Amino acid sequence: MHPHFRVLWQASTIARYLHDNETSTKYSKFSDYMSSDVVAKELVEKRLLKMEQMVIEKLDEELRAKIVKVKFGNKLPDPKNSRHTKPDVPK
Repeated sequence: MHPHFRVLWQASTIARYLHDNETSTKYSKFSDYMSSDVVAKELVEKRLLKMEQMVIEKLDEELRAKIVKVKFGNKLPDPKNSRHTKPDVPK
């Protein structure tokens, strides 16, 4: 989980302070660091999604069922129509 969290944490720190503490780089705006397309594809669709999947996998059956109901309204998404190769929730 840490590698995914680390990338999200670094991006959020740069978004807030417009400064990368690791490289001492300053930014005038967040998009100088990362485009909105990269935010969507790398941070949300890859990193955040992976963290969500990892957390859901740790939950017991009852809690998983509740998350599926809240997120998908009792109907699991069709993986064939998903942007992701893996469904959002564990089987």
